[in-house]
Amino acid sequence: MPCNVPGGLAGWPLATAAFFVFVLPVGLAIAGAALIGRDPNRQMLGALAGFVVGVVLAGVVAKILRRRVKNKTDSTNFTN
Repeated sequence: MPCNVPGGLAGWPLATAAFFVFVLPVGLAIAGAALIGRDPNRQMLGALAGFVVGVVLAGVVAKILRRRVKNKTDSTNFTN
């Protein structure tokens, strides 16, 4: 897969986006389950709530990173 896709992420922005998309939702699901208590039903709800919050945060961070990379490439590309 080519790494010079217009508007694509590379380097640290790619690593950051990958962390937020994969690790953050799982980590928040575990934290939600651990913080809610000992009841299995409440733990499931806590895990689900943590996962949903993690997915939303990951989407926001990915959009911010993509905009920054896009703005950076647009400002350095004088042929547009």
